[in-house]
Amino acid sequence: MNSWLEKGDALAAKTIPSEMPKILLTTLKQPLGVVAGNSSVEFPRVDSRLEIAPALISGNTVIFKPATLTPFTGARVIQVFEQAGIPAGVLNMIVGSGSR
Repeated sequence: MNSWLEKGDALAAKTIPSEMPKILLTTLKQPLGVVAGNSSVEFPRVDSRLEIAPALISGNTVIFKPATLTPFTGARVIQVFEQAGIPAGVLNMIVGSGSR
């Protein structure tokens, strides 16, 4: 499996040759801003990383809600990202049942 950083390279802008002479097509991918993500009860660690890492690599701020039954796993995942050097306020976590 490729590393997260290698997957992040796929999000970079690309220049594509055009069928018309002397014309280049450029894709520019920009962050959305704030992205919300959640995880399932079955695979909370894996789901958390699959939600959080691509959003952060893309330059977004993330609000993450772990599954109601696994809040401590979600908190540990957040802690790992913080230990990796994510700036304060870029990755946030909320908890609750979500029934209201």
